[in-house]
Amino acid sequence: MSNTKTTDVYGKHCEAHYQQFETLHELLQQIACNIKKYRELKSISQEQLQAATGLTVAGYESGMNDMTLTTLCILSKHLDVDIYQLLK
Repeated sequence: MSNTKTTDVYGKHCEAHYQQFETLHELLQQIACNIKKYRELKSISQEQLQAATGLTVAGYESGMNDMTLTTLCILSKHLDVDIYQLLK
């Protein structure tokens, strides 16, 4: 019986993790769109932003690279926007 309970708890944990991942994926996509939008508003290329930041900008704009708070701070500084503008 304890095996069933463990399995149920594990199953619920995995389900919650999967739902959180979907939300995280959507957030990464939104941030990716915002990075591209503000980069284009500054009229700079991915290559120029990459040279200035040392970051692989294409990976962030595609939403394929996960971002740390440090990454968001670096990008917001070089894009001349407040960090919250990348998050909304």
